[in-house]
Amino acid sequence: VDVFAENLANVEQARPVLASYGDPILHVGGLGAGQWVKLINNTMFAAQLGVLREAVAFGNRVGVDEAGLLQAVGHGSGASRAAEIVGTRGSVQEFIDSVAEFIGKDVAVVRQIAAETGNDLGLLEPLIGSVVHAESDRPSPNLDPSWIEARAASDGHSVWFDAPYDLAVAPNDPDVAF
Repeated sequence: VDVFAENLANVEQARPVLASYGDPILHVGGLGAGQWVKLINNTMFAAQLGVLREAVAFGNRVGVDEAGLLQAVGHGSGASRAAEIVGTRGSVQEFIDSVAEFIGKDVAVVRQIAAETGNDLGLLEPLIGSVVHAESDRPSPNLDPSWIEARAASDGHSVWFDAPYDLAVAPNDPDVAF
């Protein structure tokens, strides 16, 4: 998904170029709305990890195997892209540990920008707080993206970095989007 919030005429003019690396291309509003959509989407992903973490904890308390629960959820009404990705790993915590730096970075950005604009995250905050704690979610100023580039290159993909937040997307590789 490529989200843009520029002048609609400009988006239409650029559509052939944009279509070469993303589909669908969505117009979501005025200047800045595209970045907000991206931040909200990343926040929802972190919150969904929080929901999964809580569901697994409850499942453990009542005797349900984590891997089995994650597999079943992927086929039920609780299914989500986050549940699908985590389900392939078999463990919520293992997945969180593997992407913690990137989730923390995204959460730090959305918390900071929300605060700067006089907003709060409402009920999303306790869910993302169960995944990333406020004191440990500072963006890394020296993040080395080389592993992302190597992963993308090994799979035949290119990598695009979205300044100013260094959020990486490997077009056409749904497993690499931070």
